[in-house]
Amino acid sequence: MSKKKPHLADLLFDGSSDDDMSPDLLAMETRLAALHGDAAETPSPDLWDRIETRIDRDASAPGTETIPLEEGVWEILTEGIERKVVQIDSAAGLQSYFIRMRSGAVFPIHQHDADEHCVILDGELEIGGHVHGPGTFHLARSGQPHVPITARSDALFFIRGAI
Repeated sequence: MSKKKPHLADLLFDGSSDDDMSPDLLAMETRLAALHGDAAETPSPDLWDRIETRIDRDASAPGTETIPLEEGVWEILTEGIERKVVQIDSAAGLQSYFIRMRSGAVFPIHQHDADEHCVILDGELEIGGHVHGPGTFHLARSGQPHVPITARSDALFFIRGAI
């Protein structure tokens, strides 16, 4: 019967001393080396710094998750409008995300499958002929047509709504 190959997590958390782990670590290193090819992409120099920062931040407040605005991926929805999803609650069918709109961009008429909560964080948005600024809460009810939203300046807002 052949020896079971170790998993990295087992090697790191089984309480063995470094001397006890040496053969297993060498075996794991050999297995991981096969993943490294000549065409492998070199990670950016600050990758480990970013990973350590994220681990430290999450470990300092168990049961929470903090995502700075400058981290994460912004997806382009349409010209002048981007979205960054920061949390998805599949069980509730809800997600939380930021929307960034350039001045003059227009979000067209649409409907929501659930109530949508919006807080304007920066800039000004025109909704239904009224201009609203930072700190404004806007609720769009489920099943109702939502009038167009026009960015009167570069704007950033937070939304919690249906997936």
